[in-house]
This record gives sequence, C-alpha cells and structure tokens, in this order.
Amino acid sequence: MSDILVAVSGGVDSSVAAYVLKKEGYNVSGVYMRLASQKDESGDAFNAAQNLGIDFHVFDKREEFKEKVVSRFAREYLKGLTPNPCVFCNETMKFPALFEKANELEISLTATGHYAGIYERGGVYYLRKSKNTAKDQSYMLYRLSQNMLSRLVFPIGDMNKDDVRLLAEEGNIPVAHKADSQDICFVPDGDYRPVIAEHGDSTGKTGDFVYEDGRIIGKHKGISAYTIGQRKGLGIAWEHPLYVIGKDIAGNRVLLGKNESLFTDSLTASDVVYCSEQMPSVFRCEAKVRYSHSGAMCTVTKLTENTVSVLFDTHQRAITPGQSVVFYDGETVIGGGYID
Repeated sequence: MSDILVAVSGGVDSSVAAYVLKKEGYNVSGVYMRLASQKDESGDAFNAAQNLGIDFHVFDKREEFKEKVVSRFAREYLKGLTPNPCVFCNETMKFPALFEKANELEISLTATGHYAGIYERGGVYYLRKSKNTAKDQSYMLYRLSQNMLSRLVFPIGDMNKDDVRLLAEEGNIPVAHKADSQDICFVPDGDYRPVIAEHGDSTGKTGDFVYEDGRIIGKHKGISAYTIGQRKGLGIAWEHPLYVIGKDIAGNRVLLGKNESLFTDSLTASDVVYCSEQMPSVFRCEAKVRYSHSGAMCTVTKLTENTVSVLFDTHQRAITPGQSVVFYDGETVIGGGYID
C-alpha cells in the first residue's frame, strides 16, 4: 500500500480526489495550506478528512504567499500587465509547498483535485488536457516541472462534475454540493483594486480615455480598473461599442477603440518553459492565449532560450500582456510563457 499526500482545499474536487485514492487502496493523508488571508476553508477541509478517516495536516504559508503571489500580482498590474495569479502560484507556491510537506512526511506521491492528466513517455513526463474539456485546467498547470509531474497524480482529472458530486455523496463528504469558487482566492469579492492600492498603486488615479485616433473622449476611474477587451463599465456613449484596446501607464491613459482593433495575429512571449529540452527552433502547434481561449494553430519561433515569437494562422482577439500563451500538441502541453 503506497502513501500519498493529497492537497485538500475544502472544496468538493480535492475531497473526492482523496476519496478515490482511498478506494484504490492508497494510504491517504490530507494537507490544507493556509495561503490567502481572505479565504480560510480549513474547516471544510478538516470535516472532509474526518469523514474520510484520513490523517490531516494544516500548515501556514500566508506570508510567503503574500510575497510570491499577491505582491507579484500587484507589481505586474502596476506595470500595465494583466496577470493570471493561478499560473505563477502553482509554479512558485502551491505545488512547491505541497512537495515540501510531502518530503517532511517522507511521502513520495502527491495528488490534487485538478482537471488534467499526466503521462510518461521516454523518460519525460507530459501534462495533457482533461477529457472533461469544460473543466480542463492544463493551461494553469503548464509551468509544473518534470520533478513535480513525476510525483503527481490527478485522481479526478478526466471526470465530469456530476460524477464528482455523486462520488462525494457516496463518500458522505460534507461539501458534496458546495459551489465552485469563481474568484481569485485573495480577491473574494472580485474587486482587485484594493489589493493593488496596498502596493503603492498610482494607477488608481483618474485620467483620460483616449480614442484610437488620439482624441480624448472621457475620464477613466484608474487604469487598474480596466483590462484589454473590456466593454462594460466604461460609461461612455459613443456611435459604436467601445472596447479597451490598450493602456498607457506612463501617461495614465486608457486607450479605447473598435472591436476589430483588438485582433492581431502575433505576439512575443518570455520566461518560456518546455516539457522537453528537444524542442526545435521552429515548430507548429495549437496555442491558447488565456484560460477561456479555445486555442488556435500557430508557428512558434525561438528567439532565445526562453523567448519566442508566435504567428497565428488567423487573427486572435484581445491578446493581453501578462497572460500566458500555452502550446499544445493535440492534447499534450508542450510549453508556454508569459505574453509580452
């Protein structure tokens, strides 16, 4: 019987992951990581662990999380970027903390309730999309290292949500019908501006809305309140729908224009990682430019060891600096980086 440590977050997915592994004969332990000060679900995690009859551990990583995730999120917004904090949290905080605890407990295998898959071929571990395409989280996990993937299991990775909830009922798990969280964990009300303000936000000052032809057409509430592609909440009556097409941090200006101005066929990305060191200097693949993007075919050209240019076969809407571009070969993740 193998030992395995499961990250139990207090939600139904991670709880069912632990239940499935216990049914499969693993000696399961659960761990809850206190990360965001604004959100503590350790009570739900503890109750789930008790019902499952597994060992349960709690450890506090709030200060480290604040620096590695919250502060980085704010700093990137202050640069005019639109970061996805889950991506760098998984790489630098959540999974390293999980493995740190596993090592402390002398447990080699770990698991989470993510929707994705892992397989090994030729000594290389590959992340792949979930067969449940509506819940697939491979985009958020693309930066996990080979060492992490080799010790990681996703027990519910290909399940649909209805089946997960049925298993929770079967296992008498208290959170069987708990709603999925839709917010960033440290921004539970969806308003991230106070978080940025805590880090010396100068982008909260009012400034000009500027049309794409250079005309000043109104006043904005602060650059940090807007994202590329945004239409709602601009408060400007115009002859056609207006969208945020860019941000000028130095000039404290939000650039507005037509929907078609949001489309482009290229991007550059940096801090690129690959699942294999054998990637050619030019390759074809499918790429996603945000979590909800359906993906599009493109040609990727390496500029340096960790920077690339990407040319899409067709124009893509609202490619946003700070988000990730993730490369796929069919269902398999082959790499990705941060959009410049």
